[in-house]
Amino acid sequence: DATRELRDEIRRAHDAGHLTPGVLAGGKAGDATQYTMRDVRGDHVGWFDGSETSDGDGGDPLWRRLPDAMKRADTLVHELGQLGGDARHVASRSKAMCTVYPGAGARYVRHVDNPDRNGRLLTALLYLNPEWQEGDGGELRVFRCLRADGADAAAFSDCDGRSLAAADGFGVAVTRARDETSETSASYVSLSGAKDVAEGVRDVVTLRGPDETSDEAHHVAKKPVRLTDVAPLGGRLVLFKSDARVPHEVLAAAKKRFAVTLWYFHGEEVAGAR
Repeated sequence: DATRELRDEIRRAHDAGHLTPGVLAGGKAGDATQYTMRDVRGDHVGWFDGSETSDGDGGDPLWRRLPDAMKRADTLVHELGQLGGDARHVASRSKAMCTVYPGAGARYVRHVDNPDRNGRLLTALLYLNPEWQEGDGGELRVFRCLRADGADAAAFSDCDGRSLAAADGFGVAVTRARDETSETSASYVSLSGAKDVAEGVRDVVTLRGPDETSDEAHHVAKKPVRLTDVAPLGGRLVLFKSDARVPHEVLAAAKKRFAVTLWYFHGEEVAGAR
């Protein structure tokens, strides 16, 4: 089917050397100093518009399924924009970032796609792993910060470093718990446990770190943080806001994990970032 065919196209592109280790970048538009650090980001990526050829010089088309996948995502975002919301501000789109996590624990630590007004408004992830099963890894983990007062639980709130530190503490505690000789000291309070909310989508935990109080006038209430894992099932499209409302990471992949990522840009913001 189309999912397998696009996955195989990316596999061939990777084998032919068209994908290279993902880089970390500085600068508002993400185009300043670049470097690699596998412990932070272990994927291999390539950027394509769908018109490339196998030899780069008028040979056989490199892609058959990718242009259609991009067009379908564009249509969805356009139709969402007709309904209002953030999608109505979309003015342009990136090339497709085709990604392979090679397994062997490759991951991408928690990050935000638009931490500094670089123009990215919406992130679209198309997963291409039709044989994925529990234990293969590579899940998308979303960190959803809730209102500190518990109100408006359905809304997303900007995440801050103090609140997210509790989520880091959760990860450390889980790792240490695997070692029976280690004593754990949790830096968070668990507010709710695991719950399956859809096929391949699980709320892992909702937690909150201890509030900080320097004096009565400077009481800092940390926001509850909900960790939700999304399995990279073949054919699944995930669309989310690119800013600080949706920090996310890719969990360690035990097997190869294939995906296509598209970013949809806010016209005024991306112009100001360049």
